[in-house]
Amino acid sequence: MLLLREVLTARGTVIEETLYMPVPDALAVFMDDAGRVVGSGLAADDGSFEVAGLHPGRYTLLVLHQDFENWLRTVCVGGSEPVLAEAVLTRRLFACQGVVLDADGWPVGDTPVTLTDGSGLALRERTDIDGRFRFPDVPQGVYTLRVAGWAGQRRVCVTESMDELEVSLCGP
Repeated sequence: MLLLREVLTARGTVIEETLYMPVPDALAVFMDDAGRVVGSGLAADDGSFEVAGLHPGRYTLLVLHQDFENWLRTVCVGGSEPVLAEAVLTRRLFACQGVVLDADGWPVGDTPVTLTDGSGLALRERTDIDGRFRFPDVPQGVYTLRVAGWAGQRRVCVTESMDELEVSLCGP
């Protein structure tokens, strides 16, 4: 006797939590109770994903994207209602920090430092008495760093593993 198991499709959307914009290229992964991957799908430009070939049951849904924290939920597939999952992702944030030094290598305190993204959005901090500045919550990306009183600017790449920046006011 041949038994056929019902095969279902799960659908969902992936958005980011701040502006509720879609997150394209996020990977939605369905895992069974043993942690085995049983299906996966990539989010389209509108944030939608579809994973076919799932059997009725309980799954762990993991949504991954390099710019966001992992999202993990338990979902049930089966019954008369289709599985519709909405993953709301939180952007990964990193610290961008460093020190501003004058031409002689001395710290420059109480000086405005600006970090600007490609859209023109700027974060502003001031150096402390030791010339140190810290932008605590910066999304991964490429930025322009400017220090007041310094004609130059510096492109910085903010990542999880970035080193502390040293900005010398004698040159770029």
